[in-house]
Amino acid sequence: MVNLSEISLINLLTPNLLADENIRNAALSLDRELQDIASATSRLPLLANLDSLDEQWLDELLWQFHVEGIEFAETLDEKRGLIRNSIDVHRTKGTRYAIERILEILSMQGVIEEWWEFDGEPFTFRIDINIKSDRVITNEKLNLLEKLVKEYKNTRSHLTKIGTVLTTKGIIEYSSPEKLLVAENMPLDCGAFYCGGENSLC
Repeated sequence: MVNLSEISLINLLTPNLLADENIRNAALSLDRELQDIASATSRLPLLANLDSLDEQWLDELLWQFHVEGIEFAETLDEKRGLIRNSIDVHRTKGTRYAIERILEILSMQGVIEEWWEFDGEPFTFRIDINIKSDRVITNEKLNLLEKLVKEYKNTRSHLTKIGTVLTTKGIIEYSSPEKLLVAENMPLDCGAFYCGGENSLC
């Protein structure tokens, strides 16, 4: 098998061409360019090399696959997870699975209750989200979270509430009416803090 990185035009030239200094120098110059191109081809299979790509390439792939939720991807691993699962999640859009999967990829485990599970209005649902990483939950993030859920839910269903459970150190600093939650600035040093629902602390 021929290795592109080891091919040299000098080795392919016939003796009479090698005797021409101009041709020999041209071949040497082209060799350097061809070797640069050959080394770049190893980076072409982007998905196969996902773990070694830098953030710039990951952002390009997120754009290419029309991935929603990149605002919540705080680490490179989370961005890679969004890319790896983009086709699966897009294929299952409009299902409970798609919402739960996208939240899981972003380190937010979501528990969805549909209207018949809590005696709610028909075609409504609510979500409790367990945020496991050290995140700051702000008004902006909460609004983005609502948009993210709406992007992956089916058209007939309506989100009525998002509850959050923080099980690690974090900050809640948002206030929002009705279907979303109300909380004061509060550092969480340990344990869990729940916002929303019958036993709400806020």
